[in-house]
Amino acid sequence: MILDRFDDDLEVARQRVIDQLTTMVNQRFDKLHAEVDAVRNRVLKKQDLSSSQLANEWPEPIAVSFKDYKAARDAHIDDPVDILQPSTSGIKRKRSSSQPVAKRPKTSSSGTAGTKNFACKFEGCGQSFVADAFLKRHERIHLKIKPFRCTWPECDYSSALKYHVVNHVRVRHFKLPKSLKLQNQLGITDDRDPTEYIAVDQELVDRRLD
Repeated sequence: MILDRFDDDLEVARQRVIDQLTTMVNQRFDKLHAEVDAVRNRVLKKQDLSSSQLANEWPEPIAVSFKDYKAARDAHIDDPVDILQPSTSGIKRKRSSSQPVAKRPKTSSSGTAGTKNFACKFEGCGQSFVADAFLKRHERIHLKIKPFRCTWPECDYSSALKYHVVNHVRVRHFKLPKSLKLQNQLGITDDRDPTEYIAVDQELVDRRLD
């Protein structure tokens, strides 16, 4: 009797977890769908394409439930196929544990394996880098400085890295994709330069740990 009740409680808990995960997955798909629609609307405004033309180039996302994912996972859980190798269908396949991949050593600009000769002097840090420029950028974390600042009206965003502010201006203020590559893929034309809205404190840029 006690075991039956325990089994019932376990099944209820299991079903509750499945329902919660299914809800999370569905909410995520809804959010992604809304983001896709927003991008499609921007493209339509820029290129004046009809919705039918764009639909042919950008297919609708397929809704997948947690049960569908679980069934697909269970069906291929023992599949030894290497899914990191390209398949004829264009879908990546899962790597078999019996086929480990040797890691490629990091190389410097000269083509030789990089040696991390530039160590951080901050007490207890222990990180090192292959170039002084990388170390200099890392030191700003310990110095708590942000030399690059957005100058957009009523914006106080700043960062230790310039490209962070570039991305901020593109996405937050220009309402563009984060990368220029994605912008070109979507056919969005915008000649504004985000670096025109970045102020640089050179004294902070040159500051180093003692």
